[in-house]
Amino acid sequence: MENGQNPMSREEMMKLMKMLESHGRMQPDRLNARLGLTCVDFDPEKLDVTYLFRPAELFLNPYGEVHGGAAASVFDTACGMGAVALTRTFPTTVNLNVTYHRPMRGEAFSVEVHYEHVGNRLVNATARIINPESGKICSTCAATYYRTGITPKEFEAEPFSGSAAAGTTEGRESDRR
Repeated sequence: MENGQNPMSREEMMKLMKMLESHGRMQPDRLNARLGLTCVDFDPEKLDVTYLFRPAELFLNPYGEVHGGAAASVFDTACGMGAVALTRTFPTTVNLNVTYHRPMRGEAFSVEVHYEHVGNRLVNATARIINPESGKICSTCAATYYRTGITPKEFEAEPFSGSAAAGTTEGRESDRR
């Protein structure tokens, strides 16, 4: 599945993302649930997913800014959730490279994820966290996920088991590494 070739509609993706969010809330002590990411948009042609992140006190450093480790966790979770929905499998993080551009000060942030490649084995994404008040980029990341082949049980039931659930394309040589 390359950009522009995603068989999933915006509505299907949003439904999957809401299901993943609610599943995460059923495990309130886990990091994914505590981050509280909310999917607000998906562009099926560009393979872009946008989230809202409202940092809790737990994620602030002594200066009242979002801790760098929390920002990295936001990236990993946001990119990973979209990878789960797009591939209908559990991916595992292979690489997460975060660059911090400026402190994350504010009550809410936009997390924009773009999927560069969704292959048979690897998923590559780039993302950025933006302060909507200033419009400035706070941090960016590049992430790579390995598709484990393990399908979440929620995706085995209708309406998620249809043809759009495949989420695969012919593998490239780079996917086999």
